[in-house]
Amino acid sequence: MPKKYDEYIVALGETHLSWGTHRYTTTREVIYQEGYLKIPKAKAKEFDIYMSNKKDANIIYNFSTNDGFYTNEKLKAAGCSTAGDIYAKNFHGNGLLIFKHN
Repeated sequence: MPKKYDEYIVALGETHLSWGTHRYTTTREVIYQEGYLKIPKAKAKEFDIYMSNKKDANIIYNFSTNDGFYTNEKLKAAGCSTAGDIYAKNFHGNGLLIFKHN
């Protein structure tokens, strides 16, 4: 499980910040302000960030950003790159994939 001060940096593109409106599928309705934060596989392994298919895994995390934009919010670890994989590939809002952003 990630510990205080564990961190990683990733570049976020339009797909990550606007997943609800910028994707290449028509399988569901448009959802405004939907997004996610990707988790590199190496970091998921290093920090033990698991999906719900890992027995007794904690998948809800508290987080804050250094700039104070988010303070004591919750993220859910989810998604995997290969069916059955126990390591999460993204964080999203706990409940909906809604993020406030500029």
